[in-house]
Formats: sequence, structure tokens, C-alpha cells
Amino acid sequence: MVVIRLSPSGKKGDASYKILVTDKAACLTGRFIEKIGLFKPGKDNKPGKENKDIFNLKADRYAHWLKIGAVVSPRLKTLVRTHKIDVAAATVASPVTTPKAAPAPKKVAAPKVEKKTPAPAAAPKKAAPAKAAAGKTSRSK
Repeated sequence: MVVIRLSPSGKKGDASYKILVTDKAACLTGRFIEKIGLFKPGKDNKPGKENKDIFNLKADRYAHWLKIGAVVSPRLKTLVRTHKIDVAAATVASPVTTPKAAPAPKKVAAPKVEKKTPAPAAAPKKAAPAKAAAGKTSRSK
């Protein structure tokens, strides 16, 4: 099952989260399919004051994965709602197109191989003369 969730990153005291599309079985900071955004919570968020969160989300990719059937984590759902990300507008702006059939591969002629003429035969090497044993001949008894 494919899920869209937050993955922790950043350092201690300065948290940030990647918004990832991943397989549900993958560990929280492990392999992912696609990174579609970033969330960095503001330090001094109080009710009634301006929200200081940094929330970047590729809305068209988010909508694409929702169409495919990805499940969104509850925390990410509330963040999208809070930051008023318009997913419906993203789907209209980037319609899903079906991929065109790939053109047939072109036939390529095999490269011509030139026939090489054999090199002239080298003269045979002369055998080294055999050394005769001292005082003995081959016919002596």
C-alpha cells in the first residue's frame, strides 16, 4: 500500500519534516518513492497569532498520488486543511495524460566488416645447434 506521510529530518530543537510518498512497509526514514514537499513547524505558534510554519507541497503531485489511491496520514491531512492547499485546482491545472505508444525501433544495418588479407608467412626460425657432449659421439659404442 502506498502512503503519503511525514518523515522526520532536521536537527534536535530545529525539527523539519519531508513529505514523502512511500510504501507502508518501508521504515519511517528509509526508502521512498517521491519527495513531494517540506514542512517546518514555526517555533512560536500561538492561537490567534500569525502562523510561522513553512509548508511547501507540490499540489499537483499530491493530487496525482491521491488519484492513484495513496493513503494520507492523519497529521498530513490536517496540515493540508490548515494551510488551505487546493487539491481540486491542482488536478484541473495538470490533467493526467496517457503515455503515447513508443515508435517502432528503427532497423539499423549491420556495420560492414572489411576482410583482412593474411600477413605474409614469416621465415621459420633456425633451430639452435645442438651441443655435443664432451668426448662422446653419437655412434661410439
